[in-house]
Parts: sequence; C-alpha cells; structure tokens
Amino acid sequence: VHGSLAAAEGLQRWELFAGQVHVGNDHPETLTSMGNLALLLEGLGRCEEALALHSRVLEGRMAAFGDQQRPDAFRSKCALAALLAHLGRSPEVVKPGPPSCVPPGSESA
Repeated sequence: VHGSLAAAEGLQRWELFAGQVHVGNDHPETLTSMGNLALLLEGLGRCEEALALHSRVLEGRMAAFGDQQRPDAFRSKCALAALLAHLGRSPEVVKPGPPSCVPPGSESA
C-alpha cells in the first residue's frame, strides 16, 4: 500500500499544481486538492508536511467563507484537529468556533 500512496503523491501534486496555475491558490478546487495531498502525506507518515498543508487549507477556507459553519471549512478544521491530536498537540489551535469535529447544531446541551 505504501508504494501505491507514494505513486499517488506525484499525481496529487500535479493536480494541485494545475489548480494553482489555472484557477489560483485560493480557489475551492485548489484547496480541495491541497487537502487531498495533505491526507495522502499523512498516510505516508509525513505529518509535518501534512500539517502545513491542512493549516493552509483551513486558512484559505476561512478567508473565503468567513466562518466555520460551511461544510468545506468544517471538514478542513476537523482534518487539522485530527492530525494535531495524532501528533499529541492540542487541537485547540483551531478554535474559536464549535468544538472540534462536532457538526454545528449537534453539540450536547
């Protein structure tokens, strides 16, 4: 499986590059490609690289959407929080907003 992920990395990087060139760094499709690359890098054990990309994706989504109630921003926040937790770091970095990875409106009373 590791070999398959490594082979997929080149394709994912190409997709990200194409998005950056054709529609720009902050376009939603480019941010999605960046998030996909971050997940792939996590699978390869390259968590620090993935962390930088997840952070950039969340930053881009927040700039575009202005709040964390949008599904794309919410997924980006969850991906970042999950990786931070995996690395033993506090996912509080992704606050303010609803608790990490709890869909808006589903918090316990």
